Amino acid sequence: MKIKNKMIFVRHAENIYDCNIKNDELFLTRVGEKQAQKVHNFLNNDFDIVYSSKSKRSIDTAKIICNNSKKIIVDDRLIEKGWYKKDGNETEEKTKIRVKSFLNYINTQYTNKIILVVTHGALIKLIQDIIENKKIERKRVYNCTVVIYNKNLIGIGRGNELYIPLKKFSSKEVLNIIRTNGGIPVLAHPFTMNLNDFELNIIIKKLIDDGLLGIEIINGNQSQELISKYIKLSQNFNLIKTVGSDFHSLKNNNIGIECDEQIAFDLLNNVNNHK
Repeated sequence: MKIKNKMIFVRHAENIYDCNIKNDELFLTRVGEKQAQKVHNFLNNDFDIVYSSKSKRSIDTAKIICNNSKKIIVDDRLIEKGWYKKDGNETEEKTKIRVKSFLNYINTQYTNKIILVVTHGALIKLIQDIIENKKIERKRVYNCTVVIYNKNLIGIGRGNELYIPLKKFSSKEVLNIIRTNGGIPVLAHPFTMNLNDFELNIIIKKLIDDGLLGIEIINGNQSQELISKYIKLSQNFNLIKTVGSDFHSLKNNNIGIECDEQIAFDLLNNVNNHK
C-alpha cells in the first residue's frame, strides 16, 4: 500500500493491568511514563498531526510524546485488534478492514505531512502487513517501540536505533530494592519455571545469595507432591514459607486457599519478626 505521508507508529507505553477496570482505562506505570518521555526526546515534536487509539494508555502516551503541545485526534479504528466490538469478538479480517479504512483516510486527508499514531502492538503488526503488502511472522512490538514509514521506507523496530527498551534489572537489584523498602522477597510459584530438582536448587542458591528470603510452597494450581517438595526446600534453605491463591481475575472465585494451621502461624511470625 502506498502512503503519501511520513507515518510514525508507536505502541503505547507500559501500563498497569487491573482486573477491576475496563480494557480501555489502563493507566501508565512510572516506567511507561519514562518510555514515552524517551520517545518524546527522540522525536522532538517533529510531527504535524497526532492520532491515538481511544484507550487511556494510548492517549496518555501520546500526551507525553507531544508534551501536550498538539491536539490529539482519537480514532476508534485504532483500538486494539479484536476489540472494536464490545464483545471482543472482532475477526482479523474485520480488523484489517477498519485499519485499511484509517490508512486510506490519512492518504485522502493529508499529503507530505508527518503523522504520529499511538496505538497497540498487534495493530501495528497488521499495519505493517498492509503497508508492505505482505503477511509475515513479525516479532512482538514492545511498549513504545517506534515504527516509521517514510513513504516507501521500511519500518523500524526492536534491535534498531528507534526501539525504546525497558530497563532490565538483575535479580540482585530487584531483591535489594524489595528489602531496602522493607519488603520480604519471595520466589512465587516456582513450578512455572519448569526446572528439574538440580536446576531449581542452583537457582534458589543464587537467589539466596542475592537476597531471597522466602518461597511460595502452596499455590492454587499445584499438586500435593509439589507442595511437599517445596516445604522440604524451604527447610533445607531456611526460607520463609508462603501461600497464595494465584488470584488474578474476577472471572473466577479462587480468592481463598487452605493450608496447614502451623504454616499460617509460622508465616505470620516470620513477617512480624522481619518488621
